[in-house]
Amino acid sequence: MHQRCCIGLITLLTFTATIWAQERSLAGFQYILVVAPSYGGDQIDIHGFGRYLEDQLRKDASWKVIRNLDELGKDRQKLSQTLLVALGHTMSDSSLKNRATLLFYDLIGNRVHAIDSSAMSWTTASGDVKKAINGALKRLREARPRFDPNRVTDLVALFTNLERYAMTEQDLQKYLTENRAALSPIEGVWSEQEGEYKIGIVRRKDAPATRFVAFVLESRNVLWDPGMVKARLDSTAYEGTFVARYFMGDHSEVGSTAKLDGGTLSFPVRYRDKDDIINFIKMDAAGLPPGGPPRSKDSSRVVSTGTGFMCHDDLIVTNYHVIHGGSFWEVVFPSTQQSYKLEVVVADKANDLAVLRLTPKEDGKKPAGRPLRVVDSQQARIGEEVYTIGFPLGDLLGSGHKAATGVLSATVGLEDDPRMFQLTVPAQPGNSGGPVLNASGQVIGVLASTLSVEYLYRKQQHLPQNVNFAIRSDYLLFLLRQVPKSSDMVPLDLSSFSRADQIARLQDSVGQIKTFK
Repeated sequence: MHQRCCIGLITLLTFTATIWAQERSLAGFQYILVVAPSYGGDQIDIHGFGRYLEDQLRKDASWKVIRNLDELGKDRQKLSQTLLVALGHTMSDSSLKNRATLLFYDLIGNRVHAIDSSAMSWTTASGDVKKAINGALKRLREARPRFDPNRVTDLVALFTNLERYAMTEQDLQKYLTENRAALSPIEGVWSEQEGEYKIGIVRRKDAPATRFVAFVLESRNVLWDPGMVKARLDSTAYEGTFVARYFMGDHSEVGSTAKLDGGTLSFPVRYRDKDDIINFIKMDAAGLPPGGPPRSKDSSRVVSTGTGFMCHDDLIVTNYHVIHGGSFWEVVFPSTQQSYKLEVVVADKANDLAVLRLTPKEDGKKPAGRPLRVVDSQQARIGEEVYTIGFPLGDLLGSGHKAATGVLSATVGLEDDPRMFQLTVPAQPGNSGGPVLNASGQVIGVLASTLSVEYLYRKQQHLPQNVNFAIRSDYLLFLLRQVPKSSDMVPLDLSSFSRADQIARLQDSVGQIKTFK
C-alpha cells in the first residue's frame, strides 16, 4: 500500500507556541483562517485540500472566514476570537479508508479543538479525502456552541509572569540625553529590520553595569505591549559580543550570542529546530537611518534578472529563483522608464513563487499600470493558445518588452507534477516570472522553467525542443490570499481586445525584475 501523509503547519504568523494540552471552548471564537497544508519538501497544498476546506467553511454562516490576519488589523479582541484550522490527512491509493483531521489553534499555538473523520476510497483517493473533510465539518457543526463574547480569552492574558521594564519612551529619551557621554554603544533606540519592533536598550538599573535590558517601545505584534522585555544582555570579555536571552514573538525564551557591529545588532537564534538571525538597526543619535547606510546600486552588482507583473496596486509577482540570493531588488517598467524598489513579502521556495511589495516614489507616485487579472487555472485546456510577455535574455535583446505565443501542451509538468503546465511558448533566461495569459488576457500561470537539455538527454538520449513549464495560477491565488493588500484595485479586463491591443495595455503592468547582491 502506498500512503501519503501531511499535517498542516502553523507558519502564517511570526510567532508559534508550545501547544497546551488543555482545550478551550469553541464558543469563544468566531473568526477562522485555514492554514495551507504542507508536505515533504515544503510543498504547499499541492492537492488543493486547503482551498477546498476554506470554500466549505465559507458556506457555513456561523463562521467569519478570513484569508489573512491583516483583515483584522491590530484589533486584539478580534484576534483573540480567531482560530487557525490546520488540516491533517492520510490519503490511500488502495481501498482503505482516507482520514481527515482538523486541528484548531488559537493565535499563540494553543490547541483549542480537534476533530476527525474518514471515508472509504470508492472513487479516487483525493475525492474521498474531500468526503472525509466534509464529515469532519459536519461533526464540527454538531459540536460547536453558539459564539459567546463572554467566553473570549484575551491572547496576552494567556501568558503569565511576563517581564516588564518600568521606562517609557519619554523616560528613555531623557536618559539618553542626560547620559550621552557615558553611554555604551549598545544603548539607544533600535528598530527590528522588518519593522516588527522598536525597542530601547539601556543598562539595568537593578543590576551590575555589564547587564543591559531591551524593552519594547512599539510593536506591530499584538502580543507585545510597550514596556515588555524583549531581551536581556550581558557583556563579555569580547568587545561587541553579548550573552543574551531573547524573547521570540510568542514570548518563548531562547539563548543567543548577540553581536554588535556598528549600527547593527544581531541575535542568532535557533527556534523550532530552525536557525535564524534577528537584526536590529540603531535609530537614535548614532545617525543611522532605517535599513542602515544607503547603498548605491553602482556599488552593487546585478546577480539575476527576470520578469514580474502587478497583481495589486503595490504587489509584484515573480519566481522565487529570480530573487534568490539577492540583498535588494527593483522593478523597471520600460514603457514609462520608471523603476521602483521592492521588498520581499512572501518567498515560496517549494512552488518557485515570490510576492514583493513596491515602494512608491518620494512623491507617492506608483506605476501607471493596473493589476493583471489572475484566474483559476482549473478551466485551462490542452491545445488552447497562450502567450507571455517579458524580458528574455535581460537587456541583450533590448530593454523593451518581448511577447511570445504558443499552446498549452499538458496540464501537468515534468513527471506529472500537478503544480505545473507544459507550454510551447518560447522561453529564455529573463522570461522567468512572466505571466502566462489565455486568449482573454487573464493570468493562468507564471512562467518558470525550460526542460533541461542535460536532464532529457540523460533520461532519454534525446534533445528537447521548446518544452517549457509554468506554475499554475491556483498556487499563486492561494499565496495571494495570505498577503495583506493596501487597497482594492480593479484588475485589467482585456477580454474584448485583440491580442496586439492586449499586449499594448499589459506593458505598463509588466516589469523587469533586477536582483542585486
